[in-house]
Amino acid sequence: MMKYRLIACLFPLMLLGCRGGDKQTKYDHNNTVASPKGADVIAVSEFDGFLQKFNCDSAFQMAHVKFPLKVVFGDDVKIDSIHYLPRNDWKYTKFKSTGPNIFEIQHLSETRVDMVYALEDSGMHINYYFDYVNKDWMLTYVKDDSD
Repeated sequence: MMKYRLIACLFPLMLLGCRGGDKQTKYDHNNTVASPKGADVIAVSEFDGFLQKFNCDSAFQMAHVKFPLKVVFGDDVKIDSIHYLPRNDWKYTKFKSTGPNIFEIQHLSETRVDMVYALEDSGMHINYYFDYVNKDWMLTYVKDDSD
């Protein structure tokens, strides 16, 4: 049952289409951030390019998810359950903004991006956390705060 709830929560109408121009971000594309060890400097806007490819290429997407993917159900006050999604349960997800979907990207630090998906008036609220690891962006953690 948890597996079906997980799939239903992770793969609804999602966030970002393959075409450019639909991006809503809370940062200046001219800013730059340092990699974890400071060896490389990457443009913040490179995350948008990564996300577009992550959205449009199933093999690229599979290669950029850290398995088993940690998925937490609950809010900041109470965690209901933690599930680890194995590679063979991952389904290619095409993120796109449609209708009442709310989509937002927030750079939490130099190496972590929070991609928030919410469905207006439904109680659905899911955070997708991407980390810059070994000179590449990876989906490392999902937190489902849905009602």
